[in-house]
Amino acid sequence: MAGQNGKLPHPNAQLVLYYYPLSYYSQKVRMALLEKGIPHALEFIDINSGENYEAWFVKLNPECEVPVLRDGTRVVADSARIIDYLEENYSDAPYAALSPPKSSIEYHKFKYLREAIDAVPVEYITYGTLKQPALLEKTKVPNFVKKGLGDRFFQRQKFINTQMEKHPEYSAIFSKKLSRVLDSDNNVGNTAMVNAKLNELESLLDRIEEHLRLNSNSADRKNWWLCSEKFTTADISLSILLSRCYLLGLAPRFWSISRRPYLAMYYQRINERPSFQKVAITHITTSDLLQLGGSTILYAYGLQIMGVATVLGALAIGGYVLMKRRR
Repeated sequence: MAGQNGKLPHPNAQLVLYYYPLSYYSQKVRMALLEKGIPHALEFIDINSGENYEAWFVKLNPECEVPVLRDGTRVVADSARIIDYLEENYSDAPYAALSPPKSSIEYHKFKYLREAIDAVPVEYITYGTLKQPALLEKTKVPNFVKKGLGDRFFQRQKFINTQMEKHPEYSAIFSKKLSRVLDSDNNVGNTAMVNAKLNELESLLDRIEEHLRLNSNSADRKNWWLCSEKFTTADISLSILLSRCYLLGLAPRFWSISRRPYLAMYYQRINERPSFQKVAITHITTSDLLQLGGSTILYAYGLQIMGVATVLGALAIGGYVLMKRRR
């Protein structure tokens, strides 16, 4: 277990990513590491059991959030900062640079689009839609998992209060976090706000569609990605955003051959990229829960009625041990 005795794992690894596979922001950093070709170790943080609120993790990241990158003795939190750190420190050969030169015209488009995509309030869209069944008619998540995801999200207050009692020395950190969690819980439960955020996302995707259309209709930019001929961190941000929309069943609303067709073609193209195939989660099945937390998450999602051993045995017999992703 990562937090046993407060020890940090992987003492011989230069880069360690503390992450959760279904975490939107963890996926972005993992994809960046793979695209850049940087060797790294992974440390699974079981947010379903509140591991991110344990004392050892609070020392690592007082924000109590994944992902966190440890590079030797240096610790970097927040996905955008981590990706910027990787770009600043790991862009010379043999690693890939994932941004246009700052002196180029492409850089301004890249910076504008990446910042716009990174500003999307994914937490509201994810958990706000989970609270509104009408928005999830075509979701790729089984009903019991939808309920479990929502339930665990709203148990954050319980996790924080428990740790605050155990570790009063971190009361200031936990109080600050609890205040943000309370605000978040109220916002994702606000139907009008969630719908407003979805409409704002529509507007952003309209702008992205226009950029993709202009690229496609220009002879010298026909094979470009979002901002340039090379794949960039803006593409990572867009790719993971689209995969989350697909997971939530929002893809038909946002893109199709008749609605934002260039975005639809982009999503089809990104599905062929190896890093995306390894990181993005566009479907969740019962078997995937093994990858997302084992018995902890099975219990969390109510499968104790069937018996964890029964479920694990059935999954093993069926051979379903890999994430199912749309290829």
